[in-house]
Amino acid sequence: PVLSGKIKSVEAMFPNGDVSMVENVYKKNEILKIYSQLVAEAVKAFVENKTKENSGQTIRILEIGAGTGGTSAFVFEALEGLTSNLHYCYTDISGGFLQHGKSSYGKNRPFIEFKVLDIERDLQPQNFALGSYDIVFASNVIHATKQIKNTITNAQTLLKKGGMLLLNETTK
Repeated sequence: PVLSGKIKSVEAMFPNGDVSMVENVYKKNEILKIYSQLVAEAVKAFVENKTKENSGQTIRILEIGAGTGGTSAFVFEALEGLTSNLHYCYTDISGGFLQHGKSSYGKNRPFIEFKVLDIERDLQPQNFALGSYDIVFASNVIHATKQIKNTITNAQTLLKKGGMLLLNETTK
């Protein structure tokens, strides 16, 4: 049906807006789990160090293309107990994924903001302040952009001086 044009590819992957088929790819893959845990450990270490340096200062994290939250879940678990001065921006190009993220991770986590972000487009008209995040990270999403160099440049412009850009792409 996709090849014949009867349905769009997103309808095949997400029938009736259901993300479970894709969610299982990211949440039940043992290799992806390992790398998601590494991302979570790196984010936690950065937050702990930043907290020691500037106690009381809000640490701002932006996740690009959070999708079903395959990596987000590990990051949220790693950040338990470190959220008092934390602002976490869970983004995706899809409003459906944001709704899924909100229902899966938003309860009891008031430090999370859910926003649509197209990392390939100009960021300021999308209400993202340049140079305002301590950490920007993306897991298994940058490869899907049209111009990776432009995408990474946009991601870098969101960082504060001394911030960390963390890219995780599983290739096999």
